[in-house]
Amino acid sequence: SVHLCEFPAVDPSDIDENVLTEIDVVIQIVSLSRSARNKANIKIRQPLSELTLFANEDIQRIAINNKSEILEELNIKDLNFVKNESDLLEYIVKPDFSKLGQKYGKDIDRITSYLENVDYQELVQNIKNMQTIIIEHEDDNIEIFPEELIIEEVSVNNYAVSSGKNFIVGISTEISETLKQEGCNKLFVVPLYPHNAMATSITTEEEVKRVAKSLFYDVELIFIKPFYNNAKYLDALKKSIDPFVEKINFDKLIFSYHGIPKRQAKKTDITGSHCFSSADCCETICPGSSNCYKAHTVQASNKVAEELGLSDNQWEIAYQSRLGPGWLTPFTDRRLAEMPSKDLKSVLVVCPSFISDCLETLEEIEIRGRDTFFNSGGEKLTYIPCLNDSGDTINLLESLVLESEIK
Repeated sequence: SVHLCEFPAVDPSDIDENVLTEIDVVIQIVSLSRSARNKANIKIRQPLSELTLFANEDIQRIAINNKSEILEELNIKDLNFVKNESDLLEYIVKPDFSKLGQKYGKDIDRITSYLENVDYQELVQNIKNMQTIIIEHEDDNIEIFPEELIIEEVSVNNYAVSSGKNFIVGISTEISETLKQEGCNKLFVVPLYPHNAMATSITTEEEVKRVAKSLFYDVELIFIKPFYNNAKYLDALKKSIDPFVEKINFDKLIFSYHGIPKRQAKKTDITGSHCFSSADCCETICPGSSNCYKAHTVQASNKVAEELGLSDNQWEIAYQSRLGPGWLTPFTDRRLAEMPSKDLKSVLVVCPSFISDCLETLEEIEIRGRDTFFNSGGEKLTYIPCLNDSGDTINLLESLVLESEIK
């Protein structure tokens, strides 16, 4: 146990003063640079193009040796050096009237006049070296101590600066459009699931929050809510189905949605009494159905079928991918097995639970579902692809984000 060991003794030979000095300089550079950011009111998440140092050769060497660590810590792209501090800042030296006013009274005008005409570079250097300033006069001299003067730093050339004892750091405050995009703190998150479900849109939201919290301390997350009833979504879905309805002689169009347990649907009923209370509960638009996955699928399908001009006997809703009893019905695989015996031998299948086609659905419908249908006497099964990367999809996503930003 560490508690039973002697406390380790310091071995002076293990102390590397050069390493300690180097670490101290790196800490000072980072600290001053953060101070410069604060002065410019630029948060650390915003990438900047340039960190510039006015420093002696030793400090420059240390900065170069630790360049990647410094720039990563500060979120800055590049490190440069200048030969003159005037490339980063100018100085204004003012009398501290609270101290000099009481000390010299009417002679304060002489002090002010002297400060307005003196070489600031030399004066500031003397002040930094804690040298007394002497204002000579034929009658008497005025003696001013460094602590009786106020030094103001004025940044130049679009830098925000901060000074240390031995060097000055400047960060470029010019932010290009590219840098601005890198430093955004508002993220719009679009779960690509049109309908609300605990297993999709809700878990996506929770996971994004978890990841964002570990990466950003102040990011604003804006989640796009389920868009099953969005006019552009419904129109895009209708357009994706239209060519198949018009060109193929079909007996039934199946809207096959990914299944979920009924208990999950019930959990989203904010009234606690509406869900599955009647056979047509999902047809009713009310608070109890507002977050219900099944209600979303029913209402979206009704609207699209209406826009397609389909009669009630030309289409239906089913649910795929069940894992056990207690899931939403009817089941797609069973319906595919039953249809041929009812003289429904040519079917169209669209799977709108996702914006883009996924392997699970393709395997389940295009391979196993097709086999089930054909083995039961079916003659033609046509899978209608998801919206994927169509122009209508891109316009929809853009619209969802822009509408959310306006709200």
